[in-house]
Amino acid sequence: MKLGHIEIPSEDAKQTAEFYCQCLGFTVEAVQGDDVFWLARDAISFLVRPKNSAGDVHNVVFYSSAVDEDVQGVRQAGLEVRFGSDNCHHFKDPNGYPLQIVDPEADHSG
Repeated sequence: MKLGHIEIPSEDAKQTAEFYCQCLGFTVEAVQGDDVFWLARDAISFLVRPKNSAGDVHNVVFYSSAVDEDVQGVRQAGLEVRFGSDNCHHFKDPNGYPLQIVDPEADHSG
């Protein structure tokens, strides 16, 4: 079994999709209607949709071989990034959802 996709509800789906594209290198794979955006990068795909049509996401972890570059993109967007004892970079997207960027090859034993 592997992750198929994650749904991220948002007050402004377009703005949220732009964040993921501009700061983390995702691309828009498809748009449904005017406000549901399918995003992808490497083997990760997820969708951003209006907040009233999906439940909450509690945490999303992105594996990256370019952690430093990705963290820099998040910081350039004005978001605070905290490095945890688990070797993960923790931050929240513009909607306040907790996210992590992590090198899957790093030691995460904490």
